[in-house]
This record gives sequence, C-alpha cells and structure tokens, in this order.
Amino acid sequence: MNSQILVNLEVLSLSYLPEKLLHREREKAQLLNNIRSSINTFICGNNGSGKTSLVKHVLHSLNKKELAFYVDCSVYQTTYSVLKEILPKSEFILYRSNYELIKELLKQAKERKFTICLDNFEKLKDKDLIARFMSIGLCVVLISDNEENFYLLNENIRSNIPSVIKLQPYAP
Repeated sequence: MNSQILVNLEVLSLSYLPEKLLHREREKAQLLNNIRSSINTFICGNNGSGKTSLVKHVLHSLNKKELAFYVDCSVYQTTYSVLKEILPKSEFILYRSNYELIKELLKQAKERKFTICLDNFEKLKDKDLIARFMSIGLCVVLISDNEENFYLLNENIRSNIPSVIKLQPYAP
C-alpha cells in the first residue's frame, strides 16, 4: 500500500512560504504602506498566525529600489551577525568592527531606502542595535510571538514605533 497524505513535503519546512497569503489582505496592505512610508512597525501574534509569512510576502512585493532585509534573530543574535546579514556580501570584509559596519550601513542608507525586519527580535543580545538602526533613518519592522516583548524595548525605541499590527489566530 503506497498512500501519501502530504502531496508537498516542503510545507513542513521552516523556510516554506505559501504562494498566497490567505485572510491577511488588510495587514499586508498596512505593512506594505508602512514600509513604503518608512513607518517603524511592531508585528505580533501567536505561533502559526502568519507573521513571518506576512513579512516575507510584503518583502517579495517590493520593487528593486526598496531595499529590505529579513533577519531571524533566533539565528543571528549579535550585532555583528545581524550587520553581516544586512550589508551586501560583495562589500563585506571579514573582521571589520561593528563601528565600521554601522558606518558602511549609514553610507549605503544615504544612497537608498533600507528596511530591516527583525523576527524574534527579543533574542537580540543588544537591543540598542534597534535604536541605532532608527537613528540612521532605517525603517524597522520588529516581529514577535508575544505582544509583551514590545515592553522589553526601552521607552525611546517604543516611542519611535507608531504602528502595531496584531495578527489574530486563524479560525478553525
């Protein structure tokens, strides 16, 4: 007997991104508008509510002039590793200091618009990196499973995030 329950095993992968994002049209339009308007945003919702898929769908819909990066802070937790993921690989030189990398990012941010999406941001070892991104004019999107993680940020950072998108769980 050769019965197969799943037609596409890829759906079980952590990197899987569905072709269509169902029942998130309003949130997708809001996030796209926020990124295009450089409005810092906090996205929260339970596991499986589609936060990461929402962000990745929006990033895929941006044009080439709108440079955006997605970084999973559960994997990249240090300032250095986050900066390494953000800066274009061709211009990245190993063993540069965080100061030099921030300086390079500032230079590039003057030339084009940047958005940084930090998933699981609460796992960042240095949350002041978020304030540095904001201070050099980058648009920041923070993603978390728990709304309470917003309050892990200092008041200055929180006051610079005017938009909150709460994803409700999908109904059974």
